[in-house]
Amino acid sequence: MIQELKKFTNWVLNWSDAPPEAWYAAFEYVTFVMNRTAKERLNWRTPVEALNGQTPDISMLLHFTFWEPVFIANYRDKGKKNFPSTSDEIIVRFVGFAEDVGHSCTFKVYNEETREILYRSSLRKVNPDTDILNVPPYDPKPKDNVDDEGIEEIVQTRVNENGLRKTAMFEPHELVGRSFLMPHNQDGTRDRATVIGYEQEESPGIDVMENFQRELDERPARIKFKAKVGAEGLERYVEWSD
Repeated sequence: MIQELKKFTNWVLNWSDAPPEAWYAAFEYVTFVMNRTAKERLNWRTPVEALNGQTPDISMLLHFTFWEPVFIANYRDKGKKNFPSTSDEIIVRFVGFAEDVGHSCTFKVYNEETREILYRSSLRKVNPDTDILNVPPYDPKPKDNVDDEGIEEIVQTRVNENGLRKTAMFEPHELVGRSFLMPHNQDGTRDRATVIGYEQEESPGIDVMENFQRELDERPARIKFKAKVGAEGLERYVEWSD
């Protein structure tokens, strides 16, 4: 599933011409859509319906596409009586849907000028015949050579005692510098830890891929990450399975 999310996120970014910095907004957009898309493995139900038993309303998906320029009310110069007056609308980018703000048709937009994420229920589509000034280009279409076919992607999986397949999604070095929450303490609090390094054992004289597969099968917690924990920055080792 994670691989599908990553694949479709890349496709949305490529299709919409959104900058790479918009990857997280695109990831949330794709997740929202896929959670409302019927899956064969769920007997052609959507994940939302499988979770709460209700068929989701997808009408809001039909109004705008990711990174589409749209107009919202000018909230920055509201009430000013300058001359010449500023426009009562500003141009922003549509980036998704609000799940915990406003009603079911509240949208998320991105103001490129202020770099703000805003929540609005009233958006106006750009009219190409009349809105010709100060509208950023937007020509969504599939593009060629999205992926580098010369790079082979290898995904290693293993099956646990419950018959579920677990997939290694990251290289260890990609997690260095990232933070995460530790398990709950006895008093109910949780400390934040930051990965500062890792250790990985390799048996001498064994092919790397062979050793990697053996580690997956025999010892899932094959990698130990060194992390700084809490406000005091105490260092400790955390295993992959933690």
